[in-house]
Amino acid sequence: MSKGDFMNIQKVAQRLDKSELTIRRWIKSGKLAATMTNGKWDISGSALNNISNNFAQFITECSNLKWSNNLTNSPLFALLAILGSNAACKITSDC
Repeated sequence: MSKGDFMNIQKVAQRLDKSELTIRRWIKSGKLAATMTNGKWDISGSALNNISNNFAQFITECSNLKWSNNLTNSPLFALLAILGSNAACKITSDC
């Protein structure tokens, strides 16, 4: 997708494997830039690339974090570890 192309919410949701509701929330929160045209949201190729790159960077950083003496590929566990939550230990002990 070139940076000048635009997609609607449904296409973006399919491309990112997210729900349309999630895409709408991202637009509302400012996480995903979009333009309202004729009552419908248009998302540019550059906005889609930005959110894809940010998500990929987050996953990469999370997978490199250590918690409980092990590397984790789980962004959820990494986030819990960052927050210092005991929930990560509870989740792993229940598995």
